[in-house]
Amino acid sequence: MLRGTLSFLAIAATLAAVDGPKVTPAEQQEEARWLASLGIKPTAVWPLADPFAEPFTRRSLVVPTAWYRQFFQNRPQTLRADQFREDIKLLHRVMATVYGGWDSAQRLGWNWGAFFKDWDAALGARASDEIPLADAFAAWRKFMQVQLDNHSGPVFRDDAIMGHAGSWSAVLSTEPAAPCTEFRNAKGIVYPIAASDPAQRPKRRHDIAGKPVSYLVTTTAKGPIVAVHCGGAWIPAEAAWMPADAEREANIMALAQTEKDVPSFRSISPQIGYIRFPTFSKANVERIMKLEGTLNGLKHDEELIIIDLRDNGGGDNRIEALKNWITIPAVEFKVRVGESCLYPPLRWGYSQVTSAGLHPPISETLRRDLQTGLDALSQEDAPGCPAKFVESASNWSYVQHQYPSKPTGKTRLLALVDDQCGSDCEYAAMLIAAVPGSVIAGVNTFGVGQFIQPGYFVLPNTRLVFRVALGTSDMYGDGRSFDGYGLDVDLVLARQKDQGPESIVALAKRLLAAP
Repeated sequence: MLRGTLSFLAIAATLAAVDGPKVTPAEQQEEARWLASLGIKPTAVWPLADPFAEPFTRRSLVVPTAWYRQFFQNRPQTLRADQFREDIKLLHRVMATVYGGWDSAQRLGWNWGAFFKDWDAALGARASDEIPLADAFAAWRKFMQVQLDNHSGPVFRDDAIMGHAGSWSAVLSTEPAAPCTEFRNAKGIVYPIAASDPAQRPKRRHDIAGKPVSYLVTTTAKGPIVAVHCGGAWIPAEAAWMPADAEREANIMALAQTEKDVPSFRSISPQIGYIRFPTFSKANVERIMKLEGTLNGLKHDEELIIIDLRDNGGGDNRIEALKNWITIPAVEFKVRVGESCLYPPLRWGYSQVTSAGLHPPISETLRRDLQTGLDALSQEDAPGCPAKFVESASNWSYVQHQYPSKPTGKTRLLALVDDQCGSDCEYAAMLIAAVPGSVIAGVNTFGVGQFIQPGYFVLPNTRLVFRVALGTSDMYGDGRSFDGYGLDVDLVLARQKDQGPESIVALAKRLLAAP
């Protein structure tokens, strides 16, 4: 193991202790009231009065849920350099203990000690100035250029500040006759294509009509692609439709035939059904479970189910409604996940963020899950809180997905994905892809699955919410890039009209008639 107790103690010894703000008795009482409204009960006074004190335990870094609400209601536009400089010391210790991508970054040649030292010096030069967020996270963006991790970083909506990037597909005008070595974007910038990385190489697939096409994927930071250099020729490329949020939502709802983007099911014909899974937020998961209740026990003779996962940003995967038609496979892919004492509290931070907007009463399933997560924080752990990870093997990988193939049962699945399907949406797409006969259509997913299990905590001096991936995964099983590239599709629906409701229904009918 590259990290352990000695390396953590060495880091801690070089940094001053963080004297963060304290949690007041009034805040503890309000947190107890909030938890009680959800039917959840802490085993002791909660949270700790000094959550940032060391040595770390399973109760460290847990703050009142109100702190998260305050941040999301009043996101800062600037940070005071000296306060943020103190927060960087805590961030260093947390990431050294629990960040899933720490070792992989080192294998890429990243020097963590120099990174945090240089970041500290840059902030020190600004004294107590109020600095724009873009300036405060300039160092972080340099790291993202080396190891793109869409699950880690400050929690802002602006990818440019965080250095995050999704996927952007482009269809080539002709099939390459030779290996492709580079591409050019709309700004005239040329980027190399890593021949050793399958995520970056052109893919041979089919369009909505079933005709062969070649397409290439890059990140939104480098796209849109306008031409690809293959052998001695530059092949023109057409970037996939990238709609505004409102246009994307309207297009989806036109197929769902609902007034709001909520979990729903409708019958398109006696042979074709449609089910919509919007973002797997906790509120939506509650709605999905109610939808399951309306579907259970009904007669389901559909021969094809359209599963609309477009614009699903992830959350807590819930596709059990599909059990009315198929058996959801027990898929496990290669993962490496943290087991240090900071893993449970940072995952509780995720639960706090994703539960903050709930309105009681909640389902017994969710209440039980939240209580289990809270109870885990009261358990004992290894003294000193050393970095610790466990690995599990894969029983299936995305490269095993086959298209075309025949379903083993009566019903074929057609999953619609796009560049905004990320995290647990990608996990849902992978589960569907493991079902024989399934078809994945659209454009490549966002790519938020190489670094997994996001944990949340609050930086004490600036009250900035930070997210850290607590593990890694390999959905393809071959080590290719995933974040910013996502899952490949069987059928490329790159044009706006391809993603329209009439085209999707026509596609479903074509697949239904296929042998």
